Amino acid sequence: MCKGFQPNEKDRLKIKGFYLHLSFSSPTETVSPDSLTLHYLPRISESPLEINESKIRSNSPGFVTLHRVVSAEKVTTKGVIYGSRDRVKASEGVKFEIFMADVKLIKGIFMKDLENWRIDCKCALENDDLKVKGAEVCVAVEGRTAAEVITEKVEMTLRKRRTRRRSCFQKLEEIPEQREVENDESTCCCSECEGEEDDSNGS
Repeated sequence: MCKGFQPNEKDRLKIKGFYLHLSFSSPTETVSPDSLTLHYLPRISESPLEINESKIRSNSPGFVTLHRVVSAEKVTTKGVIYGSRDRVKASEGVKFEIFMADVKLIKGIFMKDLENWRIDCKCALENDDLKVKGAEVCVAVEGRTAAEVITEKVEMTLRKRRTRRRSCFQKLEEIPEQREVENDESTCCCSECEGEEDDSNGS
């Protein structure tokens, strides 16, 4: 790599701890696993990423295990904490996702405003099976003089699924066969046709 394109260390977020606090609306119905998976996504922008001093290729994902800090027997509505002390060096724009088994809980991205780092997180749940009421992401980083903590509270509201609008052609397919004209032409709902019909039958 050209020397002029070497990543600047001061532009790297040096993570010394990553923690997630989850609270539940109904803990008695919730099974708290021993660990979660922190998944760092491949970087199209080729932003540098290191995990425990190992460089992760930009087209490859990175994985960190978040271990449960509180035992399953002590899980209450106040929640459970998962964490990792793996050393990670991330750049601005690096995205991550947090999974409980194969269920995606949270998605986020590391961002920088001038000299201040922050994280932007959103709920990724598609149903309420896990009874997750709230979440807070805490990232312990190396500061200039002492360790700093970046926190982000996540509103765990379910994502709304987008409904696709049916196209003109899909609507035409639903017209009963007995309504079709002999020359296989029918009224179109496209704005370009303006609903005109073929007049070849002399009607």
